[in-house]
Amino acid sequence: MTSFKLAKPISWSLGLAVLAALIAVAAKLSLTGGELLPGVDGAYYWVQVRSLLEDFTLAFDDVPLVLWIQALISVLVGDIELGVRISDALLPALSAIPIYLILRTAKSIWVPALGILAVLLHPTQLYFFTGDFIKNSAAIPLVFCVGWLLLTWSSRSKLKTTVYLLICLSALALSHFGTLLLAVMLIAIWLVFIIRNKPRVFWIKSVAVVLASLGGVLLALALLVPARYERLVEFVTQPSTIFANPAWEMLFGPGLGVVFGGRTDVVMIFSLVVGQIGSIALGFVLWKIRKTLSDSSLGLASAGLISAFLLSSPLIGMEWANRLMALSFVPLAIAAMVIWLAAERPAMKLVPALLAIASLITSSVLMFAGLRQPIMTDEAYKDLKVVAEEFDFPENSIVVARHGVEFLVAWKMEVHVVQETSYQDVNLDNYDAVYYLEQVGSSQGAGVPYEPYISGSKPSTGEALGKPPTGKPPIGPKPTGYSPMDPKVSDFSLQGDLVYENQSFTLTQLR
Repeated sequence: MTSFKLAKPISWSLGLAVLAALIAVAAKLSLTGGELLPGVDGAYYWVQVRSLLEDFTLAFDDVPLVLWIQALISVLVGDIELGVRISDALLPALSAIPIYLILRTAKSIWVPALGILAVLLHPTQLYFFTGDFIKNSAAIPLVFCVGWLLLTWSSRSKLKTTVYLLICLSALALSHFGTLLLAVMLIAIWLVFIIRNKPRVFWIKSVAVVLASLGGVLLALALLVPARYERLVEFVTQPSTIFANPAWEMLFGPGLGVVFGGRTDVVMIFSLVVGQIGSIALGFVLWKIRKTLSDSSLGLASAGLISAFLLSSPLIGMEWANRLMALSFVPLAIAAMVIWLAAERPAMKLVPALLAIASLITSSVLMFAGLRQPIMTDEAYKDLKVVAEEFDFPENSIVVARHGVEFLVAWKMEVHVVQETSYQDVNLDNYDAVYYLEQVGSSQGAGVPYEPYISGSKPSTGEALGKPPTGKPPIGPKPTGYSPMDPKVSDFSLQGDLVYENQSFTLTQLR
């Protein structure tokens, strides 16, 4: 008689973790099944990948790693749009690997799977990042890798761990600078806890390493994406702008959330509330169990809670709050996992468990709300493609369009484009013809209801290109970054000769 033995618990745990990651990938893909990606900036990635594949250069100045990965996926599947959709679902799911490595020592085999689901199905991952902030979400797995390396600092070779950390930071520098700064923040705060009892010389060396790393980050930003560097300098030199139009107005100001007028994204309200309350609640638990933690675990949990509390602060101005709040769930999740593993009493595990459950329930509710819509309706997009088919743009032309639409124009019409809010600030003398594409009629304003607040992840206010006639980027100032607080979506008039119109669009030749 043949006897069967049950698989080891670790095999069950790993199997459940893989299943959780597959569920998350499927959920992401279900949100991008339409012809257009959700949000505003989806076509940005299509244009970038096409430019890489055809000209081996980026249409927009940006950090290239995620875009090159998207290009590789697009080559493998034979379609750029599909390749970008796959990357949108697959790259964030890589967070499952470091999350499993962190939680695999949990006594219950379902804990790693629950942790993976809570992170990958977090409302921010599904309804803020999807289709819009693909680089942001694709870089997040590296932050979880940093968290795992810091957590295991005491039990691993210091030299190897340092090398691995530098590799993660280098990859982040080539993927997304905002997420890189989050990782640097975690390491810096964690380092304070690690060296707090060390000699002064050790302090000096450690601080020097951190400052040198920060200097390297700033240098890379200045070289790779100078417009982002200038915006960061402006942010630092004008700190009063940090608190202009504070995020708490989402809760108490006019037009509360998407339900009462579309002032802002309901996901950001969730991130604000959970980030603040969750950080405080987990901080209380961490204080209670602090004596049971190693220095590396205590430092990592503390760094996660401090980072999450700061990033989700309701005092930060809306120009910056959305992108900071969008990242706050990452350090909060890292801290929650560390606390779950360290807490021995069930009562102490309650807070991290409730945070995970709140994430899953909220995402489930929003799944039926149709929260994330494309920049325009399917009918309007059909009309845009008709413009591309029926109107031949002269060589060396540029098209002015509203934010988000300009990426679709570059994608479908293969001409240079500029966002309308930057039209008056950009020198277009090098172009022979300048056009203005305006969305009109009932389609105007269709799609994403709170566009001014969810935009801004891409360098969208300078010049872009679809497939330039010369094979080179257009001449003119580099993109300066979109301000999500800028209300001037169509707050000016462009005069010219009407050369084409259909039900959704008019095309005016400005010169």
